[in-house]
Amino acid sequence: MRVFLIIGFLSIFVSVLTSCSIDPVGFKQFGNIKISSPLKAKNKNAEWVLYKKQHQKLIKGSWIFSGAVGVNISGKGQSARVVWERYPEKYQIDLFGPFGIGGVRIKYQNNIYEFIDANGDIYKDKFPDKLLQKVAGFELPLSGADYWILGVVMPNIKPEYQKLNQYGALEKLSQNGWDITYNNYKVFNGVLMPVNIKFYNSSKDLTIKLIIKRWGFE
Repeated sequence: MRVFLIIGFLSIFVSVLTSCSIDPVGFKQFGNIKISSPLKAKNKNAEWVLYKKQHQKLIKGSWIFSGAVGVNISGKGQSARVVWERYPEKYQIDLFGPFGIGGVRIKYQNNIYEFIDANGDIYKDKFPDKLLQKVAGFELPLSGADYWILGVVMPNIKPEYQKLNQYGALEKLSQNGWDITYNNYKVFNGVLMPVNIKFYNSSKDLTIKLIIKRWGFE
């Protein structure tokens, strides 16, 4: 049973985003969040060094985002609301409305991944991509997502290609079989963060689109 939502059209994303005007409870611990537009970098390479240093702290810290996600497999797709809460050594991803059957949850703690479907059935594995292939029928890049979602290169694997944008942050990244495009950024409480990301894996004919409405972090 494939429980992840799949999308082919941006208009579906917009309808999903406008339907989730209430922020999740997890945002309350991060206080008020101010959102603004980024400024063009005077020196892209220098800004990239600062960006990496700042976001390395986020990788080890706590953050949360809400928005919409979609997966397109061989031209078939749909979308879902998503809330991702990340804390040191653990995280939780909630997907709301996949295929109209309710919610799906992915949890990571103590080096074990859990996949909980809408029926409450729980599947566990140490390898997230293997787990999703088993229970959902395809893979998602969970092993690198902690880094890529923050706009940071995954460590210990040399990227095939990377390009910076006008803000001195990633615009394009090819790493570990995935081509990642960062289409837009916003500034949340003074920190530049991605808000529109596209993942593409040609070998799997798989496209993932992520639109982030709000970030919160320590």
